[in-house]
Amino acid sequence: LAHVDFPSWDPNDLPPHLAGTPAIKPGSRGLA
Repeated sequence: LAHVDFPSWDPNDLPPHLAGTPAIKPGSRGLA
């Protein structure tokens, strides 16, 4: 088994390098 730990932040307290990144639906690949 593997343990994976992804960081999460409060929407009002994002790190500066993430503040301008648009949110996308997980798993979206845009296969249109």
